[in-house]
Amino acid sequence: WAVKVFSGLSRLPSKEKMLGVIEAERKSNMQSYPCPRQAAVQVDYVSYMDFMAKEVGAKPRLLRLLLTDPVLWTKVVFGPCTPYQYRLTGSGQWAGARRAILTQWGRVYKPFRTRMVAEPAATKPILFSPWFITFGATMVFYFAFVTKQHCPNMSTFLSDSGHQ
Repeated sequence: WAVKVFSGLSRLPSKEKMLGVIEAERKSNMQSYPCPRQAAVQVDYVSYMDFMAKEVGAKPRLLRLLLTDPVLWTKVVFGPCTPYQYRLTGSGQWAGARRAILTQWGRVYKPFRTRMVAEPAATKPILFSPWFITFGATMVFYFAFVTKQHCPNMSTFLSDSGHQ
Protein backbone atom coordinates (compact mmCIF):
# COMPACT_ATOMS: atom_id res chain seq x y z
CA TRP A 1 0.00 0.00 0.00
CA ALA A 2 2.77 2.43 0.92
CA VAL A 3 4.56 1.61 -2.34
CA LYS A 4 1.36 2.36 -4.27
CA VAL A 5 1.08 5.73 -2.51
CA PHE A 6 4.73 6.58 -3.18
CA SER A 7 4.48 5.55 -6.84
CA GLY A 8 1.25 7.52 -7.35
CA LEU A 9 -1.00 4.49 -8.00
CA SER A 10 -3.00 5.25 -4.85
CA ARG A 11 -3.82 8.60 -3.30
CA LEU A 12 -4.01 9.61 0.32
CA PRO A 13 -7.07 11.46 1.59
CA SER A 14 -6.82 15.23 1.81
CA LYS A 15 -4.95 16.79 4.71
CA GLU A 16 -8.19 18.20 6.14
CA LYS A 17 -9.89 14.79 6.03
CA MET A 18 -6.92 13.08 7.73
CA LEU A 19 -6.79 15.75 10.47
CA GLY A 20 -10.56 15.39 10.96
CA VAL A 21 -10.24 11.62 11.41
CA ILE A 22 -7.36 12.10 13.85
CA GLU A 23 -9.34 14.61 15.92
CA ALA A 24 -12.44 12.39 15.98
CA GLU A 25 -10.34 9.42 17.11
CA ARG A 26 -8.65 11.50 19.78
CA LYS A 27 -12.01 12.63 21.20
CA SER A 28 -13.33 9.08 21.12
CA ASN A 29 -10.23 7.79 22.90
CA MET A 30 -10.47 10.47 25.59
CA GLN A 31 -13.92 9.12 26.46
CA SER A 32 -12.87 5.46 26.25
CA TYR A 33 -9.74 5.55 28.40
CA PRO A 34 -9.61 7.01 31.93
CA CYS A 35 -6.06 8.29 31.61
CA PRO A 36 -5.30 10.93 28.94
CA ARG A 37 -1.82 9.47 28.44
CA GLN A 38 -3.38 6.12 27.55
CA ALA A 39 -5.81 7.80 25.18
CA ALA A 40 -2.93 9.35 23.28
CA VAL A 41 -1.27 6.04 22.42
CA GLN A 42 -4.00 3.39 22.44
CA VAL A 43 -6.64 2.58 19.86
CA ASP A 44 -9.34 -0.05 19.55
CA TYR A 45 -7.64 -2.87 17.65
CA VAL A 46 -10.59 -4.13 15.61
CA SER A 47 -11.77 -0.67 14.59
CA TYR A 48 -8.25 0.35 13.62
CA MET A 49 -7.62 -2.83 11.63
CA ASP A 50 -10.95 -2.47 9.80
CA PHE A 51 -10.19 1.19 9.01
CA MET A 52 -6.72 0.41 7.67
CA ALA A 53 -7.96 -2.63 5.72
CA LYS A 54 -10.63 -0.48 4.09
CA GLU A 55 -8.00 2.11 3.16
CA VAL A 56 -5.76 -0.45 1.47
CA GLY A 57 -8.59 -2.48 -0.05
CA ALA A 58 -8.11 -5.59 2.07
CA LYS A 59 -11.27 -5.52 4.20
CA PRO A 60 -13.23 -8.74 3.66
CA ARG A 61 -16.61 -8.36 1.97
CA LEU A 62 -18.81 -10.06 4.53
CA LEU A 63 -21.99 -10.33 2.46
CA ARG A 64 -20.10 -11.95 -0.41
CA LEU A 65 -18.34 -14.22 2.06
CA LEU A 66 -21.68 -15.24 3.60
CA LEU A 67 -23.07 -16.21 0.20
CA THR A 68 -19.97 -18.03 -1.06
CA ASP A 69 -18.45 -19.58 2.09
CA PRO A 70 -20.77 -19.59 5.14
CA VAL A 71 -18.36 -21.61 7.28
CA LEU A 72 -15.57 -19.10 6.75
CA TRP A 73 -18.03 -16.22 7.25
CA THR A 74 -18.96 -17.66 10.66
CA LYS A 75 -15.31 -17.84 11.71
CA VAL A 76 -14.58 -14.30 10.51
CA VAL A 77 -17.66 -12.71 12.09
CA PHE A 78 -17.83 -14.64 15.37
CA GLY A 79 -14.18 -15.66 15.78
CA PRO A 80 -11.22 -13.62 16.95
CA CYS A 81 -9.98 -10.75 14.81
CA THR A 82 -6.76 -12.02 13.28
CA PRO A 83 -4.62 -10.65 10.45
CA TYR A 84 -5.51 -13.64 8.28
CA GLN A 85 -8.95 -12.24 7.51
CA TYR A 86 -7.37 -9.20 5.89
CA ARG A 87 -5.50 -11.47 3.50
CA LEU A 88 -8.67 -12.96 1.97
CA THR A 89 -9.01 -10.15 -0.60
CA GLY A 90 -7.00 -7.26 -1.96
CA SER A 91 -3.53 -6.91 -3.38
CA GLY A 92 -1.94 -8.93 -0.56
CA GLN A 93 -4.33 -11.85 -0.99
CA TRP A 94 -2.99 -15.14 0.34
CA ALA A 95 -4.25 -18.55 -0.76
CA GLY A 96 -3.66 -20.04 2.72
CA ALA A 97 -5.72 -17.40 4.56
CA ARG A 98 -8.92 -19.49 4.55
CA ARG A 99 -7.19 -22.53 5.97
CA ALA A 100 -5.36 -20.38 8.55
CA ILE A 101 -8.66 -18.90 9.76
CA LEU A 102 -10.38 -22.29 9.98
CA THR A 103 -7.51 -23.82 11.96
CA GLN A 104 -6.52 -20.88 14.16
CA TRP A 105 -8.00 -22.34 17.37
CA GLY A 106 -5.74 -25.37 17.05
CA ARG A 107 -2.75 -23.03 17.13
CA VAL A 108 -4.17 -21.32 20.21
CA TYR A 109 -4.58 -24.60 22.12
CA LYS A 110 -1.27 -26.15 21.03
CA PRO A 111 1.00 -24.21 23.46
CA PHE A 112 -1.08 -25.41 26.39
CA ARG A 113 -0.45 -29.06 25.49
CA THR A 114 3.21 -29.11 26.45
CA ARG A 115 3.36 -32.65 27.77
CA MET A 116 1.54 -35.87 27.16
CA VAL A 117 -0.22 -37.21 30.22
CA ALA A 118 -0.16 -40.99 30.50
CA GLU A 119 -3.51 -42.67 30.44
CA PRO A 120 -4.43 -44.13 33.83
CA ALA A 121 -3.78 -47.86 34.01
CA ALA A 122 -6.75 -50.19 34.24
CA THR A 123 -7.67 -50.68 37.88
CA LYS A 124 -6.95 -54.10 39.32
CA PRO A 125 -9.45 -55.85 41.57
CA ILE A 126 -9.16 -54.61 45.14
CA LEU A 127 -8.58 -58.12 46.52
CA PHE A 128 -5.16 -58.28 44.86
CA SER A 129 -4.13 -54.79 45.88
CA PRO A 130 -0.90 -54.70 47.93
CA TRP A 131 -2.57 -52.34 50.38
CA PHE A 132 -5.50 -54.68 50.87
CA ILE A 133 -3.23 -57.72 51.35
CA THR A 134 -1.06 -55.84 53.87
CA PHE A 135 -4.12 -54.56 55.73
CA GLY A 136 -5.68 -58.04 55.79
CA ALA A 137 -2.50 -59.70 57.08
CA THR A 138 -2.15 -57.04 59.78
CA MET A 139 -5.74 -57.59 60.90
CA VAL A 140 -5.28 -61.37 61.04
CA PHE A 141 -2.16 -61.05 63.20
CA TYR A 142 -3.79 -58.40 65.40
CA PHE A 143 -6.90 -60.50 66.09
CA ALA A 144 -4.77 -63.59 66.66
CA PHE A 145 -2.77 -61.66 69.26
CA VAL A 146 -5.89 -60.18 70.93
CA THR A 147 -7.58 -63.58 70.98
CA LYS A 148 -4.46 -65.17 72.48
CA GLN A 149 -4.39 -62.48 75.23
CA HIS A 150 -8.06 -62.84 76.17
CA CYS A 151 -8.43 -66.58 75.59
CA PRO A 152 -5.14 -68.31 76.32
CA ASN A 153 -6.72 -71.71 75.92
CA MET A 154 -8.53 -71.75 72.60
CA SER A 155 -10.03 -75.19 73.18
CA THR A 156 -11.76 -73.88 76.32
CA PHE A 157 -13.16 -70.96 74.37
CA LEU A 158 -14.50 -73.22 71.64
CA SER A 159 -15.98 -75.77 74.05
CA ASP A 160 -17.78 -73.02 75.98
CA SER A 161 -19.43 -71.73 72.86
CA GLY A 162 -20.49 -75.20 71.70
CA HIS A 163 -18.39 -75.38 68.56
CA GLN A 164 -16.21 -78.36 69.39
